[in-house]
Amino acid sequence: MALDVTEELARILDGPCISIRPEDILGDMDGAGKVVVCEGDLPSACSIRGAKVIVVKGEVAGRPDTLSEIFATDRVVVLGSVIRAHVQTKRLMVFGSVQNALLRATYGIEIGDHVTNTQAIMGPSVDRLESLEERQSGLINREPRQKELQQQIENARRSLTRLLNATGVVFNLSIGKIIQQRPEGLLIDLSSLYEAVKGRSEPEVDRALLQFFAKAMVGLLTELNRNYITSGRGHQDRFKKVVLKLRDLVFKTRELDKFTFFHAAEAGEVKALCNQFGLGKPMLAVHGTIEPSFELGIAGVESGGENQVLTVLDYRLQIENGRREGTDEARFYKGQNLKDMVVLSQQSLENVLFYAEGSKIRWKSRS
Repeated sequence: MALDVTEELARILDGPCISIRPEDILGDMDGAGKVVVCEGDLPSACSIRGAKVIVVKGEVAGRPDTLSEIFATDRVVVLGSVIRAHVQTKRLMVFGSVQNALLRATYGIEIGDHVTNTQAIMGPSVDRLESLEERQSGLINREPRQKELQQQIENARRSLTRLLNATGVVFNLSIGKIIQQRPEGLLIDLSSLYEAVKGRSEPEVDRALLQFFAKAMVGLLTELNRNYITSGRGHQDRFKKVVLKLRDLVFKTRELDKFTFFHAAEAGEVKALCNQFGLGKPMLAVHGTIEPSFELGIAGVESGGENQVLTVLDYRLQIENGRREGTDEARFYKGQNLKDMVVLSQQSLENVLFYAEGSKIRWKSRS
């Protein structure tokens, strides 16, 4: 099944792009985050980097001693062949053949003709996946800290209640939803303050809370206890202890809120990346024949268990043709360790789709 050039180009070029003649490309070119279209063969051993999308309406070929390089943040489409080149992007389509090349794509590679002496690496870098694994582990390890902060707030609430009962300080505070009297003690809810300072940095929010505490909370509490404070030195000392206990409760609540907000934001980002870098996402489709030799790597993450613990998986498939009675041999690797060996076919592989599943790289015929 041939690739549809017209449909693919129409999808990509429906918007602003930079069109460049091959003779205008000299050496290295910065794509500046744009859609870059080369209107013919890319000059030998040139490079295009930094583009969002790169379309080459011809061939990409390096010299025997120098690879051509094309790196795009989103997509690369080559209408001709890729020979002695390094291509890196999220999604790659080559309508011709691929020879003596290194292909790196996060999600998908599709090749319209035969492949020979090529290495294809699918998925994000293993370093990035291991960093994601560490972040997920960090989220799990933070849960005891959250419970500890919640317990500290409960202890501070009880301590303040006991002190109020013992001192006789008037504590009829009611400031919107921020301070509410409950049967179990004082409830601090800072959500309305956060809404009022929305968009400010965390240090600015901390300063706003400090000002609110000093002017609104302490000011109102002082007004309510004016007679109590002026009635003796001992009452002044007790009133100061109440203020300090209240401050402890308010700012412990703030600490828990910051921890919870950060935890939720981090968890959301990690979850999105896990979905994005799932092991089943990267796929390689080859419409033509795979000739000797070919190596495919697929990396991704899988999660499982009650805490959805992440596992980084990095598989390798190496195919050498004609080494045993003309058969193709597939060697499966997990990292650098040999896993097993199976015979794929009595003939060369043709028109197949590769993907990772379970503990292996698998393939199926597209015919």
